[in-house]
Amino acid sequence: MQPASDNPTGASQTMTLARLLLGAGIVSHLALLFQVFHPKWLTVMAWVLPAVVVLPWVFLGLCSRLARGRRTASRVVLGVSALYLVLGVWAYWDTIYIHPDPQGGLVFFVMPVLGGLAAALLMVGLLLSRPQPTSPR
Repeated sequence: MQPASDNPTGASQTMTLARLLLGAGIVSHLALLFQVFHPKWLTVMAWVLPAVVVLPWVFLGLCSRLARGRRTASRVVLGVSALYLVLGVWAYWDTIYIHPDPQGGLVFFVMPVLGGLAAALLMVGLLLSRPQPTSPR
């Protein structure tokens, strides 16, 4: 018998919403990046900077795969993804439009590092909280 908090039906609905949120996060963060980053040539930074911005979303996508089938874990992944989406968009918007500064471009390195760290900690927590298979007696 499964506890009520691990109902697979609620988990699948939450995971669908989490995947939509991941897609919205990737699109919004890259859109804000390309508002200020216009490479004229295909240099190393033209590939590295967008990859750095997308990396925390890849980690959160892996977290959603680890939380599959667990309702509570799915909700935690959804909450962390929503928090990173809101805080990331706010930080980028603030840096680009409200308080523009020559060093403002560093936010495109700092936010992904912080988001990746949070996603890595979440991933460790999800790995440690996985239900262990029961052995037959």
